[in-house]
Amino acid sequence: MEKLKNYIKKILGIDLKIKKISRNEVASMPLYLRNRFDIYRTYLLNKEVVLVYAKDLNTETKQIEKQRQNLRSFFNSPVIIVFEEISAVARQRLINKKINFIVPGKQMFLPELLMDLRETYKVPYKTDKKLLPSAQVILIYNILNRNEAVENYSFKELAQKFNYTQMAITKAANNLSNHKICDIKGTKEKYLYFNIDKRELWNEALNLLANPVNKQVYVDELPQNTELYKSNEAALPVYTEIAEGNQLYYAIFKDRFYQLQREERLKNLNEEEGNYCMEIWKYNPGILTQHDYVDPLSLYISLKENTDERIQMALEQILKTYIW
Repeated sequence: MEKLKNYIKKILGIDLKIKKISRNEVASMPLYLRNRFDIYRTYLLNKEVVLVYAKDLNTETKQIEKQRQNLRSFFNSPVIIVFEEISAVARQRLINKKINFIVPGKQMFLPELLMDLRETYKVPYKTDKKLLPSAQVILIYNILNRNEAVENYSFKELAQKFNYTQMAITKAANNLSNHKICDIKGTKEKYLYFNIDKRELWNEALNLLANPVNKQVYVDELPQNTELYKSNEAALPVYTEIAEGNQLYYAIFKDRFYQLQREERLKNLNEEEGNYCMEIWKYNPGILTQHDYVDPLSLYISLKENTDERIQMALEQILKTYIW
């Protein structure tokens, strides 16, 4: 606790007197709380508070919130959790939940004492409003593939898996981290770490997910020997009870589309009408599906702004099946 005392002295000019709570005082406390925390009592700004020093780095927000509530009820005093280190993602979630915590030398967030002092955290990196296409691919893959988490792959392995360069994966990882969607761990080999469940991850990221469709064009014939995936209303019947519409939609990766355009292999290409509507996607739809139709979450994102009541009902079905 010396580091904490020095930090409080430097920031508040207070010589903190900390006393460790005896075993007798916590004898009736649940064992899992006694095992996880070293517990102390002190006075801060003329108010008695309980300091709990976390013995491990598990900062899963729901678990900490429950433990804090139990400790507060037990001591009937504000509880402040002290961490040696904490990730930016976990830190922001604790702030959102208004949980008192101190990271000596870095931050003191005590909403019960009306205090929020930040020392050495860097100014947040300026982020785009939406995720990069590559970051969106990683996020959607992680949500859909519950038995094959992205966290199990190094950046190098992710690059091979998704057919991106390692630099592109690094940029995608930084993009996710800067938006506080995940943490990056490791030194020589780096890994992504999502410390919340898939449903919460989807809810946090939803406003950051961009429509994968760059634009729509029309052709009279589909190009041969080309990876195309049913999309839009042509894909909805696969995942929902909606009937297929009259217009046939197919998704194609933008790089492949522009190659076909250069080769003049698109018959009667125009932006108004045709037998087939081709949706030009920002990322390769084939990465996220093993079928001839796009994945359900990219499909949801591509149609969520559609005001057709039938389509909105179908999108609700997708969420119930793949998120809830």
